[in-house]
Amino acid sequence: MENLKLKRDKFAIGIANLRGIGKNYLSEINGIILTHSDKELLVDGKEYIFVRAERPNEDGFDFAEFILPEIAVYLSFGFKDNELLYLRNYLEKSLGNIISK
Repeated sequence: MENLKLKRDKFAIGIANLRGIGKNYLSEINGIILTHSDKELLVDGKEYIFVRAERPNEDGFDFAEFILPEIAVYLSFGFKDNELLYLRNYLEKSLGNIISK
């Protein structure tokens, strides 16, 4: 199985050029707003959806970006490990609904 770092590196081009990650509102949980992109075709030829979680903090925003369907955290700032796990579990339960949109 390909390691996660290598997989993340493969997506770097797609992430850097991504438009519309906040295009589709998903939900708000505990003051965290979740939005997602449309399906994106990336360098490996597969379709992915990018989810962004944001919440305000004193200096701006905490954020986390996930890649679906793997539910891998690509970037994060300000969220603790247990919060990322909570968001990951939420996305895992919601995966079918997000992909079918």
